Amino acid sequence: MYGWNASTWISVLSLVISVVSVAAAAWSAWIARKTLTHARNTYGEQLHISFERERSALLDLITRNRSEFEKTRLRLDSLKAKCESSPQPVKEMLRKDVCLLDEQLLKVEGAIRQCWSLWDEVARWSNDTGIHGLVHHQSRYKALIEDDRFDQDTWLMVAEAFEQKLIKAHEYVSGATRVIPI
Repeated sequence: MYGWNASTWISVLSLVISVVSVAAAAWSAWIARKTLTHARNTYGEQLHISFERERSALLDLITRNRSEFEKTRLRLDSLKAKCESSPQPVKEMLRKDVCLLDEQLLKVEGAIRQCWSLWDEVARWSNDTGIHGLVHHQSRYKALIEDDRFDQDTWLMVAEAFEQKLIKAHEYVSGATRVIPI
């Protein structure tokens, strides 16, 4: 180690600083890679949670509406059964109304089938492929259900009118009133 002058010492010091800098850069790259991996995983989890939340909300909406349509169907079915168990003169008086009731029953059953179909489709969506389906179809599915909800008001009005006519027809046939039912 004879002849070590200031420039040699400066070179050795520079070499040590360079090695430390390379080690620090490698450590920084490793930390950055771990941070990027964590950020990607966190984003993926948030995306999955968001997808599941939206999908669950849509499934819940479909289920609630299907349940309401089932109640409407049961009401229409019970009115039809009451009419079918009525005396023949009552059946004759309500023949056209029974046809209207049958039409409404078919529409309600179609709405129920549509809800089952939508529920099955949405339930099959996975996190990988379902996100695009959810984004693309969610508003259209909600619009289909809202159209049926709007029609449900008509179905319920028909049920109420039929029930009133059935009561009046029974009263007329039993002789409680002699006013011809409308």
